[in-house]
Amino acid sequence: MKYILLFGSLLFATEKSIAGLWGEKENASIKQTYAVFSQKGDSVFMAHYLEFNGQSFFEQGKGIRIGDTLKYHVKVIQKIPGWSIAGDHLLVLQADGSLKGTYSDNLGNTGPLELYRK
Repeated sequence: MKYILLFGSLLFATEKSIAGLWGEKENASIKQTYAVFSQKGDSVFMAHYLEFNGQSFFEQGKGIRIGDTLKYHVKVIQKIPGWSIAGDHLLVLQADGSLKGTYSDNLGNTGPLELYRK
């Protein structure tokens, strides 16, 4: 049992931290993107704000991290008309330090999601 605990401690100690401020690449429609991540054990927590064509959007989420993979469910706190109210993100921490993966929402939309440290 001691060896399992030691191995688990070493595993978490060698993981790259995801804690901190992240953002998306901005374009003509998407501005002011901020995603804040924290982690406690294998639990992941995030808050995400962006402006789409000048309208504010805010979501929060929680889930799990296994190795370099984050999987979490999000709930929209401030919605943009026509956008979803909940969804899931699946992101993988890349060698370059970015988080890349996909989102899916409760309306059936899916697409790429990429976050970079600010």
